[in-house]
Amino acid sequence: MFWSLISGVTIWTFFEVITLWIYASGKLPFMSIAEHPVYFITGLLAVFFWSTIHFYFNHRLLHWQPLYKISHELHHRNVNIGPWTGISMHPLEHAIYFTLFMLWWVVPVHPIIILLTGFYQGISPAISHSGFDQVILKGKTRVSSGDWFHELHHQYFNFNYGNTPTPLDKLFGSWHDGSAESLQFQKLRLRKNRRKTNAPT
Repeated sequence: MFWSLISGVTIWTFFEVITLWIYASGKLPFMSIAEHPVYFITGLLAVFFWSTIHFYFNHRLLHWQPLYKISHELHHRNVNIGPWTGISMHPLEHAIYFTLFMLWWVVPVHPIIILLTGFYQGISPAISHSGFDQVILKGKTRVSSGDWFHELHHQYFNFNYGNTPTPLDKLFGSWHDGSAESLQFQKLRLRKNRRKTNAPT
């Protein structure tokens, strides 16, 4: 709770304030919903895809050993994850994570999209770190309530760096579906990568 609220919310607020200030000061044009309805809807959808793409590449960067030791290790102390794990991060990781807002420093959007960016980036990790994949109601109805895909990342660390909406892990070979076969494949991939890294030049 400490890292989420004191560091996370503070840095989230900093990025959101700077972004809103850019629009309030007229440095980028105001894009009204009435005049640009298609652009507005495109911007709403862009938040989700931009967030998942941004998260994948930043997350891979944070697993680079020097950055991992300095900052990301704090987040991975949470092996048995829960909602507060979501943005429980080192301030350096929060600073990297919330750079998502910087797209809106050069691409004009409506302020609602800026606010949505903050809510999505700040609150959605509580769901992906809920510790439950689904809730079963009355023994029948299943309601998705988490992200088992990301829970596997907290268990094994070296795969499933992204989110399920964009298939970047499949594209870059870091996808683990939870099966024994997939786990063996990923272990072999990691061994090969270590051999390449440690090979004499």
